[in-house]
Parts: sequence; structure tokens; C-alpha cells
Amino acid sequence: MRIAPSLLFVALATSVSVTSSSSNTRLSPPKAIADEPLNYGEVLYLSSLFYEAQRAGALPSSNRVPWRGDSALKDGSDKGLDLSGGWYDAGDHLKFALTTGFTVSTLAWSLLEFPDAYDSVNERSVMMDTIKWGLDWLLKAHYKPDALVYQIASFDDHSYWGPPEAFPKKMKRPSFEINPKHPGSDIAGEVAAAFAAASLVFAESDSVYSHTLLVHARQLFDFADKHRGIGSKDFYGSTGYLDELAWAAVWLFKATGEADYLHKAEKFFDACCGGKDGTTKVDYDWGEKGPGVQLMLYHLTQSEKYRQGITNYLQTWLKKPKTPKGLTFFSPWGSNRYTANTAFIALMAATYGLNPSKYSAWAESEITYILTAGGKVNPDTGKPKYSYLIGFGEDFPRAPHHRSSSCKGTKCDCSRKPHPYILYGALVGGPGEKDDYVDDCTDYQKNEGKARKDK
Repeated sequence: MRIAPSLLFVALATSVSVTSSSSNTRLSPPKAIADEPLNYGEVLYLSSLFYEAQRAGALPSSNRVPWRGDSALKDGSDKGLDLSGGWYDAGDHLKFALTTGFTVSTLAWSLLEFPDAYDSVNERSVMMDTIKWGLDWLLKAHYKPDALVYQIASFDDHSYWGPPEAFPKKMKRPSFEINPKHPGSDIAGEVAAAFAAASLVFAESDSVYSHTLLVHARQLFDFADKHRGIGSKDFYGSTGYLDELAWAAVWLFKATGEADYLHKAEKFFDACCGGKDGTTKVDYDWGEKGPGVQLMLYHLTQSEKYRQGITNYLQTWLKKPKTPKGLTFFSPWGSNRYTANTAFIALMAATYGLNPSKYSAWAESEITYILTAGGKVNPDTGKPKYSYLIGFGEDFPRAPHHRSSSCKGTKCDCSRKPHPYILYGALVGGPGEKDDYVDDCTDYQKNEGKARKDK
């Protein structure tokens, strides 16, 4: 397989999950590969900075984001636990197991399929370190077999606009958990999938860590299956939990080869996600895993049922209306994210032999729109004149809906003024259906990219 298409894929993988990023650090991105229309290696490099800018807890000496420091070191103390670490969510300072799990499982999937692409731009070890940061927090959050802390902080977080390093002393950051009395199969299932997928990523480099992840994956899956219920309700609402149970089971089958997990994955998928023709009807994101499950089931079984279903799903996307400049438009909330997520699925389907030319071409056209904002590339520099990925091209958004980057010290400003720190690697929410977009921190619909119930 040529490196350029796989770099497009892994660049997608680092952009689909969350929407804020890094700093005024000195940049030295990789050079473009000859047959790339855009420098996907640079996209991957920039995107990896995102996760460092979102880090909570005590930062390592390798931190590349000079304006970030240690923060929220007492998270979990209300339960007698150390739950420092992990990632802050989007432009806020909450931490969620559901979105962290989705991020890790998606990135792990890309690492497993395209290690050579990461190696080609010296990013594989960086991305393995990145997902380990999220995994280490999730391992601490899963502090006993049938309990998982799934959220740190509450709605009060939104009353504070400032950097996490300067949280007011009286600001409370409560911990919320799922357990047999308060089940959350959606959350536990997603985190189990992340552990199982990541156990494969670390199998060769750190067998002990890989084994630990797999033990936790089994425990969480058993807990999610035995004590069923929806746990994610307030911020990231979930429509169900059977898709996460299927997601966990399919990754556990891939990690262990145990046929019982495959049987359960198929059973859960049939119950939750496949219509009469086997087609999933939803998108791929933190709350909906159906397309990912179906594609994995096709890959693992080569069943015509799953081939037809995922093909039908992608065909519905190829037929959706586009903005005048060419973005397939799904929702005004984070329009870039929905399309990037589906382009991720389309490229993976192509990798697994499903309509390779057609799906790859569609995905590349969508990502080209996002990286160029539907505009032109400067022929002299080879760079977009404007991009929705912050730090890419000649110009890009300067005022995303993001607290810490909008603050210099404790002086903060959420407006149309450029933030004091550039969020390298951030993928902003995106345009409206007429390609309308304003670079304005107060517009969280287009500049944060999260469709949440609290906003």
C-alpha cells in the first residue's frame, strides 16, 4: 500500500474525535510526500499536538506545549482516588470516560492498520504515547471490576472561563461513577473496546501493559453486559448501549480470538443497529458505534450481510446534499466532524476492499474541503490559503471556543479577537450549509464542534 493514502487515513483518525489543540511551540512538521496533494504528514503532526494541549494532571518533561502546566492534581480526591491526568474535553475542563474511550479506540484502530504510515513521518511512538496518556487515566478510573468513574467536574465548570492551572480554590470537581446500582453499559462498553484495541497496539512493545489492558477490558465488558443501562445522559447523551456492547465484543474477539465474543458482537449488532436490510442508520461518533461495528464484522467474517450493510450506509452518505463548495453536510453542529468521521469509515472500508477507488476518492474530496475550507491552494507554496485545521496552511481560525488558549495568565477573552495562543492541530466545528463560517469564540456551534445537551 502506498504511504500517501494511509497518511490521509491516519490524519483523519487524529481529527475525528475531538476538536481543540496545541500551542505556540516551535514547529518542524514533516515534508510532503511527492504524490500527496496536501501534506498529510503535517496534518498528522499538527493533530498529535492537540492531545498534549488537552492534558490534565502533572505534565511530563516531554511536554511540547509551553503555555500549559500542571493542573487538576486533586481530581478524584472526593472518592479517595487519584484521578489526575486524562484529557480535558474540547474547550472546557470536564473529563469524560466515554469520549476518551472513543478517542483511544479510534486512534488504536488506525495504529493497528497503518503503522508504516505513522513510521513514515516518525509519529508512531508519539501516537502510542498519546493513547497511553488517555489509557492510564481510564485504568485509574476503573478502580474495581464493577465500578468506573466516568466524569470529572459538573455543569459548574462552565461558570469558569479561565486556564485550568488557575482553578479557583473553592471550585469543586466532583467525580461521578457507574456501578451495579447506577449502570452505564454505553460507557463501560466503550472503555472496554478502547482497552481491548489498545492491548493489540502494545502487544509487542509492552506485553505486561497489554495484558493489563486486556484484563480490564474483560472485566468492564462483563460488568456492562451484566448490569445494563445508559450512563451518559447529561453532557454526551447516548441513544443506547447495545452498540457499545457490540463494539467492545468485536474488539475483544480481535484481541483474544475467542468465538464467544464474536457471537455476542453479532447478536448485539443485530439487536441495535442493523435495519431490515442490515444497514446502520446513524453516524460514527462517541455515542454511535454502529458503522464501526459493522465494518469490523465484515472485516472479520467476510459476511455478505455486513458487506451489503456497510455499503448501503456509505452510499447514503455519498448521496447527501453538499454545501456549494463541496462539503457533504450532515449537521450544523460540528459539520466538519461528522463528515470527517464518515470519511474515516469510508477509507477503512476501502482498505478492507470495499469499492476502494470510489470510497477513497469521496473521502479525499471531503478532507480536501476541510483542509482548504473549500478554497484554493497557493501554487507557489502548495499550502491552502485557508484551512479549518488550525495551524495548517497560510491562514486558519484564530479564535476557537476554547478556554485555556484564550487566556494569557488569568486575562481571558472569548470574542472574535485572535487568542494569545494558537491551537495547532484543532479542527473547528465547521461551516453552515451555505459554507458560512465566522471565526468567533462565542460561536461554539461552529468553533467547538460538539453537539451537547448543555448548549
